[in-house]
Amino acid sequence: MSGNLFEALGDLSFQQQLCFAFALGIAFLFEFINGFHDTANAVTTVIYTGTLSPTPAVIYSGLCNFLGVMLGGTAVAFAIVNLLPVDLLIQSSSLRSIVMVISLLLSGVIWNLATWWYGLPVSSSHTLIGSILGVGLMNSLLTRGNMSGVNWSKAVEVALSLLISPVFGFLAAAGLLLLMKRIFTNPNLYHPPGEGDQPPGWIRAVLLATCGGVSLAHGSNDGQKGMGLILLVLIGFLPTYYALNVHETGLASEVTKAAKSVEVVLRGDAPDAAAAVAPEMDAISKALAGKTSLRDVPPSERWTVRESIFRFRQKLSRANLNE
Repeated sequence: MSGNLFEALGDLSFQQQLCFAFALGIAFLFEFINGFHDTANAVTTVIYTGTLSPTPAVIYSGLCNFLGVMLGGTAVAFAIVNLLPVDLLIQSSSLRSIVMVISLLLSGVIWNLATWWYGLPVSSSHTLIGSILGVGLMNSLLTRGNMSGVNWSKAVEVALSLLISPVFGFLAAAGLLLLMKRIFTNPNLYHPPGEGDQPPGWIRAVLLATCGGVSLAHGSNDGQKGMGLILLVLIGFLPTYYALNVHETGLASEVTKAAKSVEVVLRGDAPDAAAAVAPEMDAISKALAGKTSLRDVPPSERWTVRESIFRFRQKLSRANLNE
């Protein structure tokens, strides 16, 4: 964009800035709750066995979680964002997007706190994904009367991973336990430790390694969910900031050229489809005339251009034509 993120935030009204700060605070709160809700699992073994006392264990796990976030990439974060279809974000009004984002954040926080209070072992990942699906589904039912408010293909991918991972963990843990009982036959290794007892040095090393590994994996996975939440907040409050890719030079001319080429083909092969996309083609050509980069599009017009491009692609898809 022509300005930075802080300049875009400055364009919001005072009420919108308050709502933005509230939503961002709720996103951070969700991650904070996720920390003591989920990551306690990582330090349970080293504390229970006396390998580490609680304070060093938590510090060690926290450092590994932080490294996981820094090194884990952004794939999970964008998977969270992509649970909501693009058209839902594009076609929703700014106020509706804000309400949706705050609703899913609050529902996730409330459920996490409730299950923590009652000691129920519930995954924060399931909580967050359920909140996103619920908000998207209810919005589409209220505004369109259908269930198109969820990116079902992405939802199925995420659901399969959530279903398969516990089964895989159960089978892998059971298999490893049986294997270890065959290899390490000392019965003391398979009983709860007594007061002041510690496992052998090599087992403590394994426990430290697994604690660090679980924490690292948790940071690279669940830490990204917080990134996805923050991105949803930013998209909900600043849709025009994320409407177009302004960092790639020459993209405006490429979009115009591609759209015109498609229109020429349609005129010869599918006149009805050509007539359907003509209004969007005119809007795109007018907005991008004489521009090489999408950065040249005024910020106030970027969302309109994004909507025109989306509708152009949508109409082509409905016509069952290859783009």
